Amino acid sequence: MSGRGTHHAGGAVAGLTAGGGALLAGASVREVVVLAVTAAITGGGMLSPDVDQYRAWRTLDRWLPDELLGVGGPLQHRGISHWWGTMVGLAALWAGLLVNVPTVHWLWPVAAGQVAGWASHLALDFVYGSQVRARSGPIVVRGGVPLAPWWMHVGIRWRSGGLGSRFAGVVLTGVAVAEAALLIRWAGAPPAAPAVHLPFVHAVTASAGTTPGP
Repeated sequence: MSGRGTHHAGGAVAGLTAGGGALLAGASVREVVVLAVTAAITGGGMLSPDVDQYRAWRTLDRWLPDELLGVGGPLQHRGISHWWGTMVGLAALWAGLLVNVPTVHWLWPVAAGQVAGWASHLALDFVYGSQVRARSGPIVVRGGVPLAPWWMHVGIRWRSGGLGSRFAGVVLTGVAVAEAALLIRWAGAPPAAPAVHLPFVHAVTASAGTTPGP
């Protein structure tokens, strides 16, 4: 995908969308802000699936012979960190921590934001799933995201790194601004419609002492 900015914008959209649902379910404005900001941060960069492009990961890849596992190895770019199962595993770890350790229930917006950010990243890498090759021939960016832990990549054949993906960043930024404005308006004057029942959010906000909607 072209640039961290587009991924951060996608994370913001995902986080604000999830935050809107949480707000209707009884979450506080502060919790929604934390959720959205976390999603924007983890949508791109070192805390996103693109961690596989940073020095520590690349150093580990050089030292470990993971290529012996075949198909380029799990530490390649768009390998194990871009597998949907990794995101699901992180979500399960968060859920287990929040349910079983009551003293950290206040971290639920961070957990929800991190999952939303990673989901947005994988969605964008799927949409912009065309391989990018150097002029000499080698693949610079593998296309799509893996169905299996680090192989069987699938994706739509839009080119990563082109003007189209940059334009997507502009559009996503506009959507995020519009969503933020709508949520600010909702927070100031909650809609008359009954609150949506989201059991997990209700359970966590109740344990935190926040009174959820009906």
